[in-house]
Amino acid sequence: MRAGPLRRRIEVQQRIETQIAGGEPVWTWQPVETLWAEISSLSGRELFVAQQVASEVTTRIRIRMCPHVKPKMRAVETVAGVPTYYDITAVLPDERRTYINLMCVVRGADGWRG
Repeated sequence: MRAGPLRRRIEVQQRIETQIAGGEPVWTWQPVETLWAEISSLSGRELFVAQQVASEVTTRIRIRMCPHVKPKMRAVETVAGVPTYYDITAVLPDERRTYINLMCVVRGADGWRG
C-alpha cells in the first residue's frame, strides 16, 4: 500500500472498567496505538430512536496491519482540537494481510453505543 492515502492520524482506544472508592464500576478509555489512517464515509442514515431523530454514519478506516486492534474498541481523530469518535464494529484484513479495514460507526462524545 502506498503511504499517500494514509495521511490522517488516529488513536485507537480500548474501554477499561475501573472501580471508584465505593466499589462502583466506572468505564474509561485507554490508548492502545496511534496510527496513520485513511478515513472514508460510506453511508449515513437517520433513525427514530426513543422518540428522537438520531443520525448514524458508517465509516471505513484503513490502516496498516496491527494485531492490537479489535472490535469494541474505538478510534479517535482530533482535528483542530475537536475529536471525532468512531466505534469499531468489525476488523477486516485484506487477502495479503498488509492492511486492515475497520468498519466503524461515528458516535457522540462518549464514543460508545453500549
